[in-house]
Amino acid sequence: MYMYEVHPGYQSTELLIGFRDPAYDSVFVHDLVRTLESAGVRVGKGHDLVFLYIHEMDSPVGPFTLERGEWHLIWIIAEENQQAITFVDNVLQMDDRFMKLPVDVTKFKYPSADTSDAMEKCNRGSVSNRPANKREDDKRPTGLEEYFLRDCTADRQGLYASVRCNCWEKGLCKRYIHEDRICIDKENRLYLCTENGKTPGDQDEFSSWIADCCEHPNMKLVNCRIASWPRLRIIQAKLANLGEDDFPTLKRILSASPRGTVSPEDCESALGELERFAQADHDLILVARDVNTKARLFEHVPQYFGVIKKSPKYEVGIDERGYFIDEYPRKGRFEFSPSKGDKTIFSSTLFEQTVLPDGRVKLHDKRKEVIVDAFAAAGECLTLPYLTGETEKTGIGTHIAETVIVERQRIKPGEFDQELNALRAVFRRSIDSGNPLRWY
Repeated sequence: MYMYEVHPGYQSTELLIGFRDPAYDSVFVHDLVRTLESAGVRVGKGHDLVFLYIHEMDSPVGPFTLERGEWHLIWIIAEENQQAITFVDNVLQMDDRFMKLPVDVTKFKYPSADTSDAMEKCNRGSVSNRPANKREDDKRPTGLEEYFLRDCTADRQGLYASVRCNCWEKGLCKRYIHEDRICIDKENRLYLCTENGKTPGDQDEFSSWIADCCEHPNMKLVNCRIASWPRLRIIQAKLANLGEDDFPTLKRILSASPRGTVSPEDCESALGELERFAQADHDLILVARDVNTKARLFEHVPQYFGVIKKSPKYEVGIDERGYFIDEYPRKGRFEFSPSKGDKTIFSSTLFEQTVLPDGRVKLHDKRKEVIVDAFAAAGECLTLPYLTGETEKTGIGTHIAETVIVERQRIKPGEFDQELNALRAVFRRSIDSGNPLRWY
């Protein structure tokens, strides 16, 4: 699921759209572009969509730009064509892969004393104003503290799945004024179709009907978060290590970035494989933990080459060197690749951290001492001022570990219980209902 906000530019009345997700994720970029294209947005040819910096787009209501900003976040900007922001906002709200977050416009130094109109535009359809559609809060995963260049207090990123109920087919839904316009798409979702297209008024009315038209909220038998992206990558790596011929269905449906639907038949096969995976012996896992609290801070994700977070200055992660901070060596292309180790600022398997009065952090062990921005420190949750609009803050979050150790730990029974239980729930609902499971 992808998080976004509609908010004013800093000290401006012009609205823009900002995405909280890591813009170096090629799946995210392509999902965003495909969603926009489905609404009639034309994308210029000859551009690299994954590593874009400024990209001109043309919509049915006029042009806007898709830009990669600092911290490699993505923005949609239309300073002289604000109706394009409203148009894109409506498009994203119709796609349940995107979640709109609430915004306080005063944090962006809004230049007008009257903020009521801006607050209404920025928060219309956000999760705080849609209680019927609000997804259940998840407990934080016990493993990787997931803060890829974002405010990790909004820990909702990752792979989700849902299974639709059969109430529409069984005639158990309450009446809808435009029932003749209800269609079912290739992913088994109900949508409103007309020859002349959809209007925002129709869509708002239809979304309200979907929310409580039957005994199942939003017509979902089950609708849950499966795993954070890093935890999913670890499970994928464990599946790969267990043999080429084992778990064929799980490997196929939990591919690099699961999308689309899974048939009830595949769910039945996967459910059996899931039980075998839960009993399998797994190898050791490289982790970083807080020595004082014993809390696990990070896990080594093979597909990310151990990288935990990136900024224009640093590449931070854990590997055989321990916790490492590298100068970010690649300009213009934001991707994961093995570290060459030739621009390492700091690396250690056991070190201490001290927050300095100016907000920076000192990392030191028996061999070396460095002072870095708070972003590069190891801790449970670090917020970024770019994401809160409070540029005067240092970016230090709730906890920076005083002493950190990087070591190998044996995977204990139950390590993946949270993710496996979620998969069991959606597989069983699909099998019982005969409806496909849908990833998003």
